[in-house]
Amino acid sequence: MAFKQEVNVPLIFTIGVISGIMLLVTVIGTQAWYQSEELDEVTTKAAEAQSRSLDADLPTKSFAELKQEQLMALSAKPHWTDPAKKDRAAVPIADAVAYLIDHDGKLP
Repeated sequence: MAFKQEVNVPLIFTIGVISGIMLLVTVIGTQAWYQSEELDEVTTKAAEAQSRSLDADLPTKSFAELKQEQLMALSAKPHWTDPAKKDRAAVPIADAVAYLIDHDGKLP
């Protein structure tokens, strides 16, 4: 007695259609979730930007004045950038290079 094995075409078709619909729903749901999160992030950043005073952040000095200050700071004698903490020092570039050459590239 031999059993005849047939392909159940309606079942395979039904599984294919249901899988396709589930995939479509997953993709659309993921896209909607992403857009919702993106909108929340943009709204939050816009609110933060409005709450800050943008004029207070802008320097009152011209670019040339700021550049001159930086050049003066780079060529000045060594000094602490924050005297209260004493964790960072500003050293002229020429002095720093000379120190590294004298100590084989090792920092203090």
